[in-house]
Amino acid sequence: MLFREAFERAAGEEAIVILISSKISGTLNAARIAKEEGGFDNVLLYDSLCTTAMQRILVEEAVRRRDRSVREAAEILDGLRPRLRLFAALDTLDTLEYLYKGGRIKGGTALMGKLLGIKPVVELTVEGEVKNVGRAHGRKKALAEVKRLSEREKRDPAFSPYYLYCKTEAVCDELTELTGERSARRFNICCAVGAHIGPNAAGVVYVVAQE
Repeated sequence: MLFREAFERAAGEEAIVILISSKISGTLNAARIAKEEGGFDNVLLYDSLCTTAMQRILVEEAVRRRDRSVREAAEILDGLRPRLRLFAALDTLDTLEYLYKGGRIKGGTALMGKLLGIKPVVELTVEGEVKNVGRAHGRKKALAEVKRLSEREKRDPAFSPYYLYCKTEAVCDELTELTGERSARRFNICCAVGAHIGPNAAGVVYVVAQE
């Protein structure tokens, strides 16, 4: 219903709708059904293959290109999306409990994570999927790993990074202190994503430089 109402407001104009990765959400499919049922041929649905501030960077770029056709804008986003990176440290004490409640891991795994204090480090791949890329004993080491991973590639200075946090901004303070980017833009992860990762996650989103 919400998609249909939004598409109706765009009547007479071209519109590009930049949606969360289809690999982790059914939102794109819901939008596709609304488009097909309403015959909204003026609407282009774009699978961002990303989430959180990654998606926001794409939206910001599309807004800057609003003088282009939606097809041209989509081509520009196609070139930008593979250069987006997201790395985040999740807090095991909360995260494994949330994943366990969601049926994504076994209870024994969650308990072991709590006992050992293991903090998972994840990335969102170019294919739009969440991937575990490491783990560390303790939050400080997990945040240090996020810093290390995020410094492997040269960044594009045309795009300011976003630092992510979920409810607890103090964890984001720790990460920006490590990276020396205390004044960087911040992005509070929405409750829909936070429900899966817990309240003490922190990460960074940035764009790598073109080769």
